[in-house]
Amino acid sequence: MTLPELPKDLVEEILCFVPATSLKRLRSTCKGWNRLFKDDKRFARKHIEKAAKQFQPLTLTKNYRICPINVNLHGTTPSLEVKNEWIELGDRYNEDKDSEIYEFSSDSWRVIDDIIKPPHYMEYFRKCLSLKGNTYWLGIDRRRRPPDLRITLIKFDFGTEKFGYVPLPPPCQVHGFEASRLSAVGDEKLSLLLVGDSTSNTELWVTSKIGEANVVSWSKVLSLYPKPNVGFWHGLSFLLDEEKKVLLCCKSKGWMKEEDEDNVYIVGEDTKFILLNFGVQTIGGYSPIIVNYVPSLGQIELAGSKRKRDY
Repeated sequence: MTLPELPKDLVEEILCFVPATSLKRLRSTCKGWNRLFKDDKRFARKHIEKAAKQFQPLTLTKNYRICPINVNLHGTTPSLEVKNEWIELGDRYNEDKDSEIYEFSSDSWRVIDDIIKPPHYMEYFRKCLSLKGNTYWLGIDRRRRPPDLRITLIKFDFGTEKFGYVPLPPPCQVHGFEASRLSAVGDEKLSLLLVGDSTSNTELWVTSKIGEANVVSWSKVLSLYPKPNVGFWHGLSFLLDEEKKVLLCCKSKGWMKEEDEDNVYIVGEDTKFILLNFGVQTIGGYSPIIVNYVPSLGQIELAGSKRKRDY
């Protein structure tokens, strides 16, 4: 007895709920599925809307290699595993102050007319963050310096190709901070790390879901005191597990030494932390970065070639 074939529409509907990394393993099952996963933009858009979201932490080391990592928070002793090295990056410095957009379809750059208005500006070490079609940076006021640092959240909308500003949590309007860092919670929210002086709390704030309302609102989800001794100031990047109230930080053990260690810190509500060594890296001018990557079936079409790059 053979099983009856399911209608094509029903098969696609079922596959829309399968995570992207699992679908890629099914490409070799049959030619029809391979074409569906690789070339059907309609299915790719439908899959992004319906599939369960996966989040893969990635870290950029000081020797310009992007590595996916696996962090286990469920065991008695949290562990860190480097899955494999993916991409090596170059072009580490660029002195050009203009803002430009690169288009994959034409393999060309063009200057954006809109600029960030003084006195706010973006420092080179403040990493950008892309979310829901926008890119975000933390800017600072040139007229102030730590510990009275005033920050602003700058947004670039790729649809309008314009810069704008996003309101920040109330504490940012009242006093300055020794350090501040921006990250994302999944693919829906922004998170902000505010580091005060030795007598103040270290605070984690999270936005409402981006795109659901015209005005972004913030809520404080974590307050740490005393400040964890993980060196929040120099070159730190982080991810926040909003549900477990756990902070995952990535930074260098030292600062601008000939040979240095990249470390991952897992910080809980009690401010105690676990240090996981990431190995010795050579100095390349930057500290390590940790970000959240969302696997999908979307592909980047490169100019002058029929090849597509998955992301």
